[in-house]
Amino acid sequence: MNSAHYFEELQVGQTWTSARRTVTESDIVIFAGMTGDYDRAHVDHDYASKSRFKQPLMHGMMGLAWVAGLSTTAPAVQTLALVSVDQWNFLRPVHIGDTVYALTEVIELAKGGRSAGKVTWRKSLLNQLDEVVQSGIFVSLVELRPKLGRGRVPAPHQTAFAARPATSGTVAAYSSPALASPAPASPVPTSPVPASPVPTTLAPAIPAGAGPAASNDTPPSDDTPSNDTPSNDTPIDTESSGPPSQAGPGVPAASDSSAGPTLGHIHLPPTSSAGTSSSGFESASPAEGGSNNPMSTPASDARSAQVAPDTSLN
Repeated sequence: MNSAHYFEELQVGQTWTSARRTVTESDIVIFAGMTGDYDRAHVDHDYASKSRFKQPLMHGMMGLAWVAGLSTTAPAVQTLALVSVDQWNFLRPVHIGDTVYALTEVIELAKGGRSAGKVTWRKSLLNQLDEVVQSGIFVSLVELRPKLGRGRVPAPHQTAFAARPATSGTVAAYSSPALASPAPASPVPTSPVPASPVPTTLAPAIPAGAGPAASNDTPPSDDTPSNDTPSNDTPIDTESSGPPSQAGPGVPAASDSSAGPTLGHIHLPPTSSAGTSSSGFESASPAEGGSNNPMSTPASDARSAQVAPDTSLN
């Protein structure tokens, strides 16, 4: 397609022929839907078969619209506006299957102002038999060719901040954004940021066997009887002639070696008469209720002995 023509390039008597287009039933149905024109002459085949045309017709205004559309490229002009459509005539019917095209001719030129001229066109719609089916007059405004050196007038907001010379004490001169030079961009550092040093000194390794040795001694629990406190089921050594080396908790050790033996935290009074053992426990004969059982222990006999409280604690 050639470039659009200006008004000065047009001459009276010039003609152009457009491309061709075949009318389909879909075209008629779509146009009826857009305009709301559902007249039976266009959409009712039974009614149209009984008419003088024996088939549906294309809308008359649809032919006018096709002339305007097909002629936009034949010729292509710098159209500013459509002024009028005059003396439009519907000469022949157009049916489904007909092929039509537009024929355009310049019949008058008139300057209408400083920027455009008025053009009068004769436009016609023809069918495949080259018969004119519609014809009429179009009047439109076509743009004049721009003059050399003629530039666009700047808008007021573009000239409000025109460049002005800088004066003393002025930080910066007023200038338009188009004339102002862009500010230099701040340099971007290219050296990488040093990474934080990673400590390389590790904790000294502990040699094998240098740690505290595991002790096999298990502290006595509350359920384990203490060796310092004899129980009824624990035999007491009757051969010992003195108190233990260390008294129980809270009881001072006996300082007198002549004191009797101790039973737990209780000191037994010493005796030197006959019938007592060297350990201080009273011996009883079988006739007096004593036991001849060699397995009897002083602990069992001490239950019947007279026990005196230890006055040394006071």
